[in-house]
Amino acid sequence: MDSYIESGVKLSGTLWVKGIVHFDGELEGEIYSSDHFMVGKSGMVFGDIKTHTVTNMGKVRGNIIAENKVSLANESSLVGDITTYHLVIDEGSNFEGSCKMVETLPATKDSVSDADLEVLAEKEAKKAVRSNRSRGGSSKKLVALVVLAICATIYFSPSFIKSDNLEDKIDQAFTLLEKKKYTEAENEFQKALKVSKENPEVFFGLGKVQLGRENFDQALNHFKRSIELSPSKSSYQMYLAKTLSLKGSLGEAKLAFQSLLKTDPNSYEGYHGLGALETKLGNLSEAIENYKRSIKLKPDYYEALRELGRLLSQKGEKERALEVLNQAVKINKDDPIIHLTLGELLLDMNRESDAIKSFKKVVGMFPENFEAQIRLADWYFQKGSLDESFRHYKAAQNLEPKNAGIHSQLGKIYLDKKQNQKAKAAFREAINLKPESWEDFFQLGRILNQEEKWDEAISALESAKKLDPQNHKILFEMGKVYFSMNEFENSTRELTEATNLFTQNPNYYLLLAESFIGQKELDKAVDTLKQASSFAPKNHELTYALCNVYSKKGYYTVAIGYCKKAMELKSDYYDSMNRLAWLFAKKRINLEEALVLSNKTLEAFPKKPGYVDTLSEIYYVKGDIEQAVATIRMAIKLDPSETYYKQQLWKFKNVKPKPVNG
Repeated sequence: MDSYIESGVKLSGTLWVKGIVHFDGELEGEIYSSDHFMVGKSGMVFGDIKTHTVTNMGKVRGNIIAENKVSLANESSLVGDITTYHLVIDEGSNFEGSCKMVETLPATKDSVSDADLEVLAEKEAKKAVRSNRSRGGSSKKLVALVVLAICATIYFSPSFIKSDNLEDKIDQAFTLLEKKKYTEAENEFQKALKVSKENPEVFFGLGKVQLGRENFDQALNHFKRSIELSPSKSSYQMYLAKTLSLKGSLGEAKLAFQSLLKTDPNSYEGYHGLGALETKLGNLSEAIENYKRSIKLKPDYYEALRELGRLLSQKGEKERALEVLNQAVKINKDDPIIHLTLGELLLDMNRESDAIKSFKKVVGMFPENFEAQIRLADWYFQKGSLDESFRHYKAAQNLEPKNAGIHSQLGKIYLDKKQNQKAKAAFREAINLKPESWEDFFQLGRILNQEEKWDEAISALESAKKLDPQNHKILFEMGKVYFSMNEFENSTRELTEATNLFTQNPNYYLLLAESFIGQKELDKAVDTLKQASSFAPKNHELTYALCNVYSKKGYYTVAIGYCKKAMELKSDYYDSMNRLAWLFAKKRINLEEALVLSNKTLEAFPKKPGYVDTLSEIYYVKGDIEQAVATIRMAIKLDPSETYYKQQLWKFKNVKPKPVNG
């Protein structure tokens, strides 16, 4: 993307641009582009667009001429005519107008607007000036050429067309309406209304003016009047039904479509519109029947085939849906929505390789198709192909740079890639764009916790909690942060709430028990761990935690039992092995077994100071003071800041060990 015009920018006049342009502003006038012009979701253009390729994701009220392709994205709106080589209309887009498919951009007078003539006149005048200067030509010829160009513009300008005839006035008004010059068109219709208040075309035209302005109530009044004057005109009823649907009056819209079909039972567009309406109302069976009627009237009506295939897929009629969608593809292989729908169906049918071919086909033909890029990105993300997923999310981000969901997904990929700084930036951007997403605050809080920026982490997690107060994941993460800050009371509060909401997660109970230990509430820690053990009796970590708590309570015999059980559950569980060796030393029993266990832990983790300390304690109890001193000095060397090891050294040197039991 070469240029980006952001939301909030308002322009008036003629806009000339080069390269790939993403336009999210508002413009009233004409646009001329030599490359790819993209109207973003918040973009609004009131005027004609002439370019090589155009993608509309926002609102356009004007005609489009594109040498290569016109793509109308989901939720976009276009009221105007199209002249192009390729046309792609996504599901959910609103297109009102006609379309002319050509091999090359028309260059005749009929296909060139007034604005074109003005621009061409100016170009020719400038060209003549340069030519005259370089060749020393006559200034009179230059003046003549400029005058001729200006006259050509004036000649073709509708403002110079004069007629007192009612039909001419109406024709002139519709010409202005096609150019989205709503104020001028309305003035002409009002003039015609003064001549005759019984002409249905005048009210129909006024209705289209108000519809273009999205003044639905006024548009409806005019369409209803046109129907009163000409009840048999199906186009009037079609616009009435469409307007009611756009307004959200679905019940009235349904009646209007039904009235249209009584007037014109061969209206395939009417059945298609009624099918779309039934879909909105959740009446899938009725929608399917209406799409079938539309297709019966027009077998090559691929929009109806596409929607029928999608609904059949939703109802579980996968084979029939596949047949219908393949038929639609044969009619219009350039419609990305058909390929997307087909891809989704193939995924449901466990035909993943065929599904990905469909998604890739869309991206290959239409890289600017946002939905295809997102679908591929999501699929690769679910499969764990992060590089491929990342590539498609970045492509989607170029199409919609202010899509919060994309930034959020990119943040998750960065997290998986251990690129925390980029992940943090992505989540912050997602929050800026969409501050109502708890998950983005949650992920940001997790990163800040890892960075030990605990105050910032709590702030982010508090924001997440406000958005989703009953989310146990948020509460657990807050408990972890408070625990790291040694704020055990706050930690206990959050973790207790988390375990109440999600009663089957052993990790929640383990940390809650640790938090109780931090508060010296050992009995509560025991109760918490036993509660968790009741639903996870084979969890070796819970069993070891009970061993640890009973050790702190001084109940060494009970603790030994839990440590042995933990080792039965996981034979190479070194923490439990080390604790058991330490308990044997404290009880002055089984010292040879304690020595074996301790040496085994140090073979696995030779530089773990806590394991070294256990071995020194065993030597001390056995009466091997020299070996005990040498060993504890190794622990001190590994962790010089731990005062307990220094206390052990003093004890070994100055306190005689008690006799060994048995």
